[in-house]
Amino acid sequence: MGQRRNAFLEHIPHAMCFFQLVLLVFLIVSSSEVVTSNNDQNAAVQGEGSIDRGQYDFRPERHSLSAEHVKDVVEAFKLGKIVNLKYSRFGGELENLGLSVEKLTEISDKIHFSDSERCENSPLERGRRGVEEPNKEDEEEFDNDRVAFSWGQAVLGGLFAVYRRDRETNEPCQDLYNVAAMWVESQIYAVKKINSDPNILPNIQLGYEIRDDCSDNNKVLQAGLQFVDAMAANGSCDDSSKTVGVVGTGSSLTSDTLAKLLALFEVPQVSYSATSPIFSNKQEYPYFLRTVGPDTNQAKVLVDIAKRFNWNYVALVYSGDQYGSPGQEALSELFKDEQICAVVSRKLSTETSDDEVVQIVEEIKGNPKIEVIFTFTSKPDIKRILAEAQKQGLTYCTWIATDSWGDSLETIDGFEDVVNGMLGVTPKAVIDEDFKEYLRQIDPFTYTDNPWYKESLEERYGCTFNKSDLERNHCIGNESFLDLLESPSEGRVTSLVIDAVNALAYGLHNMVEDCSGPGCNTTRLSQFDGEEYLVHVQNVSFPGFTSDPFGFDANGDPFTQYSIFNLNVSGGAHHEEIGFWKHDCGLNLTEPVIWSTGVQPISRCSEDCQPGSFVVNNGPVTCCWDCQACGSNEVSPGINSATCIRCDISEFANANHTRCISKELVAQDWRQTSSALILVASLIGILASLFTFVIYVVYRKTPVIKATSTELSLMCLVGLTLCFVCVPLTIAEPTDVICQSRSFITGVSFSILAGALLMKTYRISRIFNRKLSEGRPSMFLQIKFQILFVLTLVSAQVALGVINFILYPTFARYNYSLGNTAYKECQGEDGSVLWFSLAVVIGYNFVLGMICNYQAFRIRQLPGQFNDSKSIFFTILTLNISFFIIVVISLATTGKIRSIGLCLSLLICSYSGLSLLFGRKLWVVLFRPKSNVHTSTFDAALKKASSLSPATTLSSHQEEVNGNTPNRTKTESDDFSEDDDIFDSGNYSDVSTVDEDEEDIDEFLEEVAKLEEELQSAQRERHASIQELHQLKEDLRELEESHGKDLERMKELCKQERQSLIEILQQAGLSPEEIQAKLDEVAEQKSRNGSSTDQNEEDEGEKIAAIEREWKKLNDESEACLAGCQKMKETFFPNGITKATANGNSCHGYANQGLESENLESITTSV
Repeated sequence: MGQRRNAFLEHIPHAMCFFQLVLLVFLIVSSSEVVTSNNDQNAAVQGEGSIDRGQYDFRPERHSLSAEHVKDVVEAFKLGKIVNLKYSRFGGELENLGLSVEKLTEISDKIHFSDSERCENSPLERGRRGVEEPNKEDEEEFDNDRVAFSWGQAVLGGLFAVYRRDRETNEPCQDLYNVAAMWVESQIYAVKKINSDPNILPNIQLGYEIRDDCSDNNKVLQAGLQFVDAMAANGSCDDSSKTVGVVGTGSSLTSDTLAKLLALFEVPQVSYSATSPIFSNKQEYPYFLRTVGPDTNQAKVLVDIAKRFNWNYVALVYSGDQYGSPGQEALSELFKDEQICAVVSRKLSTETSDDEVVQIVEEIKGNPKIEVIFTFTSKPDIKRILAEAQKQGLTYCTWIATDSWGDSLETIDGFEDVVNGMLGVTPKAVIDEDFKEYLRQIDPFTYTDNPWYKESLEERYGCTFNKSDLERNHCIGNESFLDLLESPSEGRVTSLVIDAVNALAYGLHNMVEDCSGPGCNTTRLSQFDGEEYLVHVQNVSFPGFTSDPFGFDANGDPFTQYSIFNLNVSGGAHHEEIGFWKHDCGLNLTEPVIWSTGVQPISRCSEDCQPGSFVVNNGPVTCCWDCQACGSNEVSPGINSATCIRCDISEFANANHTRCISKELVAQDWRQTSSALILVASLIGILASLFTFVIYVVYRKTPVIKATSTELSLMCLVGLTLCFVCVPLTIAEPTDVICQSRSFITGVSFSILAGALLMKTYRISRIFNRKLSEGRPSMFLQIKFQILFVLTLVSAQVALGVINFILYPTFARYNYSLGNTAYKECQGEDGSVLWFSLAVVIGYNFVLGMICNYQAFRIRQLPGQFNDSKSIFFTILTLNISFFIIVVISLATTGKIRSIGLCLSLLICSYSGLSLLFGRKLWVVLFRPKSNVHTSTFDAALKKASSLSPATTLSSHQEEVNGNTPNRTKTESDDFSEDDDIFDSGNYSDVSTVDEDEEDIDEFLEEVAKLEEELQSAQRERHASIQELHQLKEDLRELEESHGKDLERMKELCKQERQSLIEILQQAGLSPEEIQAKLDEVAEQKSRNGSSTDQNEEDEGEKIAAIEREWKKLNDESEACLAGCQKMKETFFPNGITKATANGNSCHGYANQGLESENLESITTSV
């Protein structure tokens, strides 16, 4: 009874330890949730513990742990598994919870094993002593804690799933996964290789401590606590050995649990196979790194494959665990961004029934447009799908697999007809050739470094290394993992493990190298700082087997490369590497893909909308659409664009509507041909205006110049010159200054010209039409008031221009509405043509022009040189037409056409005004100086009247004159002497007067108007007579030509007849003498008939003489008309000019009206 009780009491501590271990696992697992999504993980460790880290500095501040984590640590103390905790690390947080260091020490004193007992019985210590077999009483515990251990000053932990759950009972640590023994061996090999390299960690021995985690969280926690226990700084079994980092685990689920535990103690962890994207969150997993890329990278690879083959209508099958769910989320998000529709997206898990699997396959098979199936599943889940697909005959689809089974022949065994032509994505890895040689040299019979090595080979080859076992075949010793190493699926993991070991080793090497001085290596290890070590690991760079160079990014993820495999079942199922994917250059296929059907799958709902069109969805599925062409000036540069993008105002769409092209910026340039021609014409006009100005100044005293009112004519020249100046401003490249000055100068030039012409017509009308003044003197007959009036009109235009400049300024802007070019022109602030500017420039001057036309029409009947009404009328008419053209061009045209049109309008207006107003005057002054003499307006009227018929109007006027006025015998030259002419030039004091008063002048002008009408009628009759005479002369000439031709023809006929007669006579036998006698006889007869011919010629001559007499008669009549006109002039001035000025009332009458001497001089000179 006592012995049983003692035995029972001996097992109480063991039972208590087991119970406490189970409690610890339950507490930590319940406090650290199993993360199935990014959102769950982001909520796991938040609060005050959130840390903002730099790009390559992941040192957390001294941990600010949540209450739950601190409770977990306290429970760990209670279990006695963490006996050498650094109290200072969590002191502040624990005190906040009311737990002092003394209290924690009191809890730690209650553990069931003393430090010495723990060290003596620990697996590490037994491994160091070389104990291979446990005591029988500890056999069960030893089996659970089997470890591959090698002592070192720095120890690297390792966790591998050597045993897995039983597939039927789901019990952990039941099925041996023999491949894992090779992965364990790759860590052992990597550590040995580093120790043999004098360039890495010299004088420091690197050890390893590798455990089996059974892919179970409980085992992971147990192994993690062992690693942390080995990190104890005080009271440890051997202060010279430290676990500085851990390699593992192989799954995302267990890596999550281990990462949270190791982060509490600042132990870096490098996983070789955990691909969940949640580990990229450095706030949640600050000490976690990995040599395999996250599933988001695999998702990018899958999307790039879909884009490469233009698939957008696919199916997606994924596992509902930490491997498949995050991958599915990342892939679905990328699918959405790239407009790829996973129309069938189904999740698989251990709870998924067989009926649900059948429904998944039926749904895929029921949609014939789905030809590609993407997977993010574990091996057991994909096997269920493949088995059902084989049953339903789903063999035409192409499967896209991730690293879980992308290059695994074991997974597809028996389903080759279903997955033929599949594409697999796996992390790219190069097998270490030295590791191959290392495996080849291992003797399984004597090798003990790897406690699972022999067992795994026995499992794999179905033999035993135990020679005493007679029930199984004996192994011969050449068994190895070389064949598995050649498999892409299993062999690449060894490279990932080796790179993980090297990353930790190179990080430790770099940290130690930062220290200088003797004994520095030992010092750095004895004062080991996990935070500093993490920084060095994070920044390593070395030639790796998964990438060269190998390194980590800011999230602790490697710069990953992926291999693309294509399954080919011809000649036996095998995977062929056909390309790769790199993070910096994307997908690159180096070999053609062998498809199961021989052709590339389509897997699309609708055809692509090519660039230049956009997608119009016709249903709830965004991948099914219609294509619609882009509108005007819209582009869609890519395939399947959601919308068309309207080009900027400075761009235009190309013909295919695929891209926007910048419009060509064009400005008017003087170097262009059209611009150069317009500029030359403008310069010629300016020079002509200046030349005219000089001529008018030089010859201002001559009668022709005086007759045009010199001052007003010079103002007209100024206006025309400014019009010519506006042309270069219009044709030049616009600037803000040019735009603002151009309209101003144009308006002023028009107002000067129109105002001066208006004043001229008004002045003439007041002089010759007394009714306008109603008998009162007019100040506008004085030149100073005339100039002042014109300046007033121009000032109004200037004021309007200033208002326009202030209210509606114009600027140089590019007009982008001209198709493919942008033309620089003057515009308002909003780019429009301003109506107010047109009204200022055109409207005001148009009103002046219309008034001027009215005045010109009223003075149209004035006689002689004084009458400029026609030239003024046509000048103003041309000006108004130019106004209309300017308005039309400004509103209806743009660009270069507008500039050229405005320039041509200004040139036409300017040249027409210059030629009409000044051309004839210049001709007389320069080329007809004899005509530039004093004449009378009365004389001009009488000369026109002289063409009247002598038998009618002229005779009647002569009779009237003869009855009242004596005949005069003075010549025309006597009528106007230089001293007595009332229209002669001279000072105002020397002006002569005439004897007629103003009423006599008005009556005379009316009589002159009547005479002009009769003169015009006589001119028309004379013109008709002359035309008839010319016609008679033409008939005579034709008659003479016809007569001459007839004579020539008759002579020729006579000659021919004579010759024929001679020939006939000769043929008749007549001699020449006889013939001559006959000819003489004919000649004599011809002479007798000649009298009648001469008579005919005399008749023709008589006709010609009659015509000549008629011509002479008409000439005499013309001379009589001229003489009659002269006589008529003498009749009007019977006493001569000198006597006509006797009483001087007339001139004084004009003087009383305010007519200055110079005005009178210019008027009379023109007459």
